[in-house]
Amino acid sequence: MKLNREKVAIIFSLNGISKWRSSNLKFLENFYSRQDVYVHTSTGNDDIYSKEKNWNEIIKRLPESIEYVFLSDADVLETPKFNILQKSLDALIDNDWDGMQCFTHIRYLSPIGTANITGKDEDWTGFNRFSFLKKIEKSGVNGGKACGGLLLFKKEYLQKVPLIDYCIMGSGDTINMSVWMPHEQKLPHEKVYNDDLWNDIIERRARREIRFGALPATLLHLYHRSTNNDNYLLRNAFIFQIYKQNIMENLEELLPYPQVKNIEEYGIIKKRCCGLKTIKDLVLYFNNLREKESDDLYRFLYLHENKSAYTVTDNSSPHYYGK
Repeated sequence: MKLNREKVAIIFSLNGISKWRSSNLKFLENFYSRQDVYVHTSTGNDDIYSKEKNWNEIIKRLPESIEYVFLSDADVLETPKFNILQKSLDALIDNDWDGMQCFTHIRYLSPIGTANITGKDEDWTGFNRFSFLKKIEKSGVNGGKACGGLLLFKKEYLQKVPLIDYCIMGSGDTINMSVWMPHEQKLPHEKVYNDDLWNDIIERRARREIRFGALPATLLHLYHRSTNNDNYLLRNAFIFQIYKQNIMENLEELLPYPQVKNIEEYGIIKKRCCGLKTIKDLVLYFNNLREKESDDLYRFLYLHENKSAYTVTDNSSPHYYGK
């Protein structure tokens, strides 16, 4: 089946006013609008926000004719001319999967590499000049940590098993991957889930067994990260404890004791937690810091960075990660 905007949608959801993230999203809208897919974008600037909750609402409102839905983060893109949407759709239909992750590896672009794509070379002219950060990761279906990114589902599956949508500081894709992945393939973070969250995952698994696959492909990650990387350590020390189905009713609860891996990490978290008392304090603090991107760093790297080129090729076959 060829891409068809009457049957295939790609949806984006972005919260905040970060210059880079907004610029990336605008580029992605234009990029995918040139393909034969229905593009739906939702943006906002809410203090308390869940991307997955927004996606669930969008899916309810999609045209009735839509049968397949791509869920895309607002910071990822296919490698040059790889045609990842069509190849993913072919794999999903040919293998009768309910859902899939549309990549097995992700390559992180530097600021100048991102600027070359989103600001200059929309038609991929001069791809060999793009600069990359050294970091490359495996996707969740490939045994790595990169969950979410670009996903494809049959709409009817998402209607029966909506996304877990109370992850109000992010990582919702990581948690939802625990619903979609085979029961026997343990993900490294599952052991730290609170009972309420884990029971919700088990219930959704039981609601509809999923056939979940993956496309061997390398996805590009557009640069947007805050320089305040310690903030993600702070978030990860609490989210698996506070993410519960009734979290919105309990935002005034006191923060629990943080989950940490080592004493150095605890010191960082203790410093960051200064003055934070409740779950709501933490959520607002983290979301505010995530929006503070460093324009000075961006300009410095844009003017002075000069790293070697990197070319990606993907020729292998789709993989099935179900029973």
